[in-house]
Amino acid sequence: MAVDDDNITSLIEKTNLELTIIGSKRDDLRQLLNNLNKINKPVDPNDDTKRIMPKDKGVGGDMTLGRRQGMYDKAVADAATLGL
Repeated sequence: MAVDDDNITSLIEKTNLELTIIGSKRDDLRQLLNNLNKINKPVDPNDDTKRIMPKDKGVGGDMTLGRRQGMYDKAVADAATLGL
């Protein structure tokens, strides 16, 4: 196969496009991993912002199961979008 300027230019363009796609996937994967880390991060029992109701209402504690499940479902959907 003869190597000419058109072949080289085509190869460079294709390589640049593939690198752009890889960079985009890497950023998406980084965001996905950050979301998964948030799911597994322990919640401070004294932090009322993570509670369904404030402490004085008698309900609270760790992140609710429903909220954890919702974050997990979103992470799984993001992974499926990335083709993982």
